[in-house]
Amino acid sequence: MIERLRTNTPAGAQDKTKGAAFIYREGIESAMETEVSARHLTMMLAGRARNCAPALAHGVPLGEARQLLDVGGGTGIYSIACLQKNPQLRAVVWDGRRS
Repeated sequence: MIERLRTNTPAGAQDKTKGAAFIYREGIESAMETEVSARHLTMMLAGRARNCAPALAHGVPLGEARQLLDVGGGTGIYSIACLQKNPQLRAVVWDGRRS
């Protein structure tokens, strides 16, 4: 993990000067552009979110809110936790995909 953060390259990258772990940058290959690595990264983020989302929902006061827009929400796990904690909410999870 430390190596990934330090170099901002996918594990096993042949050329350390090319690529980005999961960030889209024009002209730079992203690990999110290949199905296997995209699935792996998405599942890792979802696993982390299952642990972090309830803490976020508990720590962010949304009692007066009626709508939640989750931009870049991926699987929607954070929105689901907020909805469970705040049943008055309606949520939209928007996660744009490059085509």
